[in-house]
Amino acid sequence: MATTAPSNQYLATQATTLSNQKPVPASQARTAQIPLQSFNLPTFPPEAFTAGLTSLILTSDIKLDEYQGLLEKAFSSNSDAIVFIKNQADLQEIHLLDVFMPPGVLTKLSGGFAGGLKFLEISYTFRHSDPHFLNTVPMKEFAGVLAKNKGLVAASFVMGSPDVTGDEDDKEGTEEGVRVVGGDVAKNFVEEVVKNGEGRELVMLDASVFEISKVDVVEILGRCGKLRIGSFSVGLEEGWEELFEGIGEKAGGLESLEIVGVPGEKMVERLKEKGDAGLSAELLKKIGGDSLKNVKVSILRTKGEHWVKEGGAWKKQT
Repeated sequence: MATTAPSNQYLATQATTLSNQKPVPASQARTAQIPLQSFNLPTFPPEAFTAGLTSLILTSDIKLDEYQGLLEKAFSSNSDAIVFIKNQADLQEIHLLDVFMPPGVLTKLSGGFAGGLKFLEISYTFRHSDPHFLNTVPMKEFAGVLAKNKGLVAASFVMGSPDVTGDEDDKEGTEEGVRVVGGDVAKNFVEEVVKNGEGRELVMLDASVFEISKVDVVEILGRCGKLRIGSFSVGLEEGWEELFEGIGEKAGGLESLEIVGVPGEKMVERLKEKGDAGLSAELLKKIGGDSLKNVKVSILRTKGEHWVKEGGAWKKQT
């Protein structure tokens, strides 16, 4: 089954780097990777917390033919995870990738994050084979996570597209794109972002799991003055013009922008007739300021385009 999303690249790079390195004495280790052969966390020796270890990556090494059987057993892993997180007083960075949990657990977990948490990633790979998939993602709790962690420098709430494998027996590998969630859940998230926007330290925000409006994007950019990297899923009626002309001079100090377009009927018809939705170098020039150098767009993570400003001119990458 295809299981990866672009946001997983960070951990994949870290794991590959560790795998290619020669072992070092425990006293010199700063990063460690432990393959788990069960759902039980190992008992860490005291020196693991005093030797200067700054990064720990736990990976699954469970055999596929044993995995389903393990899932059918009862575990107290929710409470174990909460206790584990609460005991990490110096925790600055956490990635939750395709982590499914009962309602309320994420809220309890985020309440245990230390006040020094700087980077948070919550990412899911969309499953086309499950019509109820979006109901399994604890999106209603994402706003509360932000509210409890106002010192975040980077926050990602991502819905990624599965890799295309071409394997006809793998439905996730034959279908592209994602679905995102709008309505009150998205509205509550945006309200939390802008409510304390001026006091936030956010430099990077990826809220692409939610469908928000053009007005929401402009408001977030206006209230989060330190934001340099932004990624949003935006409902569009006719094309890219309505969004980028709306942003205009309000991009602030933004350096990189990704927009996942959620097309309305008119935009869908336009795509069918013309093959594109009107993004051009002339349109990108309407976004004020010299800081914006990088723009990516897609239609629900399909039909992607990447534009880069070089020498003051926007150029489409191939």
